Amino acid sequence: MAMMNGQVDIDHHAQIAHSLATIGLLFRFYVRLKCFRKLLADDYIAGFAWLLLLISACIWYMTIDGMYELSFVSAGMALPTADFPHNAHRFLVGSNVALIMFYVGLWSIKISFLVFFYRLGENFRPYQICWWIVLVCTIGSGLVCIGDIQYHCLSDSFDKVFSKCASENAIRFQEVTIKLNCALDVVTDVMIMALPISILWSVRVGLSRKIFLGAIFSLVVITMTFAIVRVTVVSKGYTTTQQGGRHQAEITWLYFWSFIEFAVAVIVASLASFRALFAQKNRESEAEEARKREIIEREASNSKSKALWARAKYFQQSLLETMKAEIELTKQETTDDSTLPLKNVSFSDHGLLEETHSGQSTMR
Repeated sequence: MAMMNGQVDIDHHAQIAHSLATIGLLFRFYVRLKCFRKLLADDYIAGFAWLLLLISACIWYMTIDGMYELSFVSAGMALPTADFPHNAHRFLVGSNVALIMFYVGLWSIKISFLVFFYRLGENFRPYQICWWIVLVCTIGSGLVCIGDIQYHCLSDSFDKVFSKCASENAIRFQEVTIKLNCALDVVTDVMIMALPISILWSVRVGLSRKIFLGAIFSLVVITMTFAIVRVTVVSKGYTTTQQGGRHQAEITWLYFWSFIEFAVAVIVASLASFRALFAQKNRESEAEEARKREIIEREASNSKSKALWARAKYFQQSLLETMKAEIELTKQETTDDSTLPLKNVSFSDHGLLEETHSGQSTMR
């Protein structure tokens, strides 16, 4: 079915958004497996959110015709066909499921960030206390967003939906809940983002690294921006009629921006894995520097050992030469002291010795 002016092709944009989210999730898994050799808890939570996004895309694909037909009939641009009640009810039931998946998936991404940020200050008690407070607030706000959905306007029979949910009070309630849910979405994102930034400036790292990590931690701002844009665009559709009543916003824009925000949240959660890749490169760089220092120290130690060995060798050689000279000198002195100078020694026929030494003496 052709689209009216002011409507958006959700089917086409949903395919693009989901494809980008899939690429982002695969990149996240690649980084985690490369850095940690396994997937962590926050990776599985992000994967669960991606699965909900996939189911939501399938729901929009199956019910998209009913949504456009309902928009045409509600705007008076077309007459209802015989299958209109069935198609419209099918779309409303699909919207019911998709909205639940939207909030569950969006808050799953928030929980994924919280699990990811928990490891940053797990040994810092004040940080842990703040983390638990943010976790409770996040879960509570998520339950509020799921609880204020007008389920009866999406699951009852088509006649009841048109009779009850097209009233001014019902439309005003929708407008208030959309703004309230957006406020809870943005506030929880700010609380989650404030956790790592609060301890970032007390960490002893370089300024450039702090800026890089701060940028990664601030990626949640992207999701916040899309949440605000979604509500701003949709709220403009709530107009006042000439009779003073409220006119419902264009539902195609509501679901389009809801799906886009969901996909962007998955992409942002995947981009946060850059921190692990950055940390691994730093570790590899530090390990390489440590290895170089070890080699230099080893070479210096070897040089010192060689110098000491050469000195010891020289000392040993000198000692041996000295000892050898002393031994030679001692031998020479011993030989001189034990030798008597004999002069004019003769033996007579009678065996008598005659010796003259420093004068003459005769023995017979």
